[in-house]
Formats: sequence, structure tokens, C-alpha cells
Amino acid sequence: MNTSTLAEELEQLNIQIEQARQKHDVLERELRPIEAELESYSADRQRFDALRDVCNALDKLKELKADELYWGGFSETQNIAGIMERARGRLAGFEAEIGGILEKQASLRQQINQSLDELDILEDDTRNAYDREERRQEEYVIEREISSVPDREMVMPWTRETESEKRFRRYASVALLLCFFLSTSIALIKLPVLKPPPWLSFRNAWSLY
Repeated sequence: MNTSTLAEELEQLNIQIEQARQKHDVLERELRPIEAELESYSADRQRFDALRDVCNALDKLKELKADELYWGGFSETQNIAGIMERARGRLAGFEAEIGGILEKQASLRQQINQSLDELDILEDDTRNAYDREERRQEEYVIEREISSVPDREMVMPWTRETESEKRFRRYASVALLLCFFLSTSIALIKLPVLKPPPWLSFRNAWSLY
């Protein structure tokens, strides 16, 4: 099945598959240290996620004009605003610190997914190449040996003394002899004269009157 056409297609596809795999391996190696670094921030991320939830909840209470439910009798508005500002500042600083790492992680994961999609497409192309080769093998190839055409005598309508001409003359002679024999035999045969019956003669005589 490994014909020249299939071999050429597979050679190109194998080169592309190898390049795609090498690219995928490089991206995976670049992603590992980034994920390890993010893992070191795991505990901090949980704490700051909780701080973000608290800030969002306090903002929601403030919108509903129900922040007294949390602050109770704490009436120093300036201190409340300062506390919220410091919390927001710490949260923004942590997000800025970890944001670049998250962007690198997202970019690498996107590139890895693209390389995997490219590998899937190349594997489909490889299967299609084998399918095309199977269809080519199932096709009937008509092969004939070239042989020389034997020389034949050309027979024209005006050609004389050919085998068909001799056969025609022989058949015509036999037919003429049969016709002559039959015509001679018929001439030699003498038929008796038929006499009419009496009643027919009487009827003809009566018709004269």
C-alpha cells in the first residue's frame, strides 16, 4: 500500500507533525514554572479573594443604605472610608503583582490549545491520506500487452478471383443447373385433358336458349 504518492504525502505530514509536537513541548516547558509560581501564591490568593468578597459585600450594603448593619455604632465616616481605601489598595497591589503571571499563563494555555488543534488536523490529514490510498488500490487498472497487428490481405469490391468470388460462382452454377433441370422436367410432363362433367355441359347448353 505504501506507494510513491502515499509516501510523499506522509513525508510532508510527518514533518509538520514533528514540528507541531516540538512546539507543544516547548510551550509545556514554559508553562510549568509559571504554574509553580502561581501555586506559591495559592494561600495569598485565597486570602485576597476573601478580602475582595468582603469589600464587595460592604459596597452592596452601602448602596442599600444598610452599612450600619455592619459598622454598628462606628460613626467616624472618615475612618470607615480610610479602612475601605486601604483594603482596596492592598487588593489592587496584589492583583497587579499576580496579574502579569496570570496573563502569561492564559497566553501559554491558548498557544498550547492551538498546537493541539493543529496536531488533530494533521492526524486527520494522515488518516485521509491512507483512505485515498485505499481507494486508489481498489480501482481497476487496465493493463494490456502491446502486440503487433497481423497483416491481412485487403479485399476491395473490385478485387477478382478472391475466395468469396469463387464461392459465389460455384453457388451460382449449382443454382443454374437446378433451374435447368426443373424447367426441363416440367416441360416433359404431360397432363391429361380434363373433361367437364355432364351436368356442367347440360347447363352450358341450356344457357344458349
